Amino acid sequence: MLRSTVAINEINNIYSNTLLNEKDIKLAYCPERIAEGKGLVEIEKIPQIIGLDDKDNSEPFVSFFSSLGIKSHVTSFENAAFLKLFSNAYRYSEFTLVNEFSNIANKNNIDFSEIIKLASLDYPRLSHIPSTGFVGGPCLIKDTKTFKNEYSNESKVITALQNTNSEFMDLILNYCTKNFEDKKIIQLGLSFKPNSDDIRSSLSLELYKKLNKNGFKVFPVDPNLNDENLEFELYNYEEIQDITNNVLISTFHDEFKKFDLSNKKVFTVGNK
Repeated sequence: MLRSTVAINEINNIYSNTLLNEKDIKLAYCPERIAEGKGLVEIEKIPQIIGLDDKDNSEPFVSFFSSLGIKSHVTSFENAAFLKLFSNAYRYSEFTLVNEFSNIANKNNIDFSEIIKLASLDYPRLSHIPSTGFVGGPCLIKDTKTFKNEYSNESKVITALQNTNSEFMDLILNYCTKNFEDKKIIQLGLSFKPNSDDIRSSLSLELYKKLNKNGFKVFPVDPNLNDENLEFELYNYEEIQDITNNVLISTFHDEFKKFDLSNKKVFTVGNK
């Protein structure tokens, strides 16, 4: 079973290996669709996709998942490969579109967080609108790039959305430059998503590096990480809370809600 992101050409290359037939090895592409940090919960709830060259070979794979109490759906290699990339590209696009509206509001001096609150208040059509925030992690960025390269390299829509997130980062840096005059910032959160210790493709971590390059003294706080995985020092909020009034929440861990930030100048990237 292939689980990771694999383009259709690579699946076909593996499938054409003569050793598979010689050793009577069946090949299936069963793309991983579980959200990071929710594996034990979602593995029992989300049906598995089984991509095959010949659906008549599905029995051992269907039986395997059935033995674990997991439903499965059989399709072709081509459909399974497209499905994996499309799913994450769609999620990337959904999250990014909100950032595009945030960018537009920012350039028009409008508080988009207030707009979201008002627009979704007792209005069911917007009850599930995503928060603004960084769209990072090991899958969404990678799979969106792969989807574009494999199927639609000239897609102006996907290219525009990728540019949106670059502009979203630039606007955050501009805000910090204009509003944090002493060039000192307490940055809360470095992982790519809340309540996670995963820093793969983390845009919060990238923001930390960009702030340093722009002359800021940054004091990073992330209770889910330790110094062993990083090239710089982490701090406990209690140790550095009086160093500056400037607080940047880049990844909104639940623990940060317990911090007393009432007398601070706080900028929140989003609830992600």
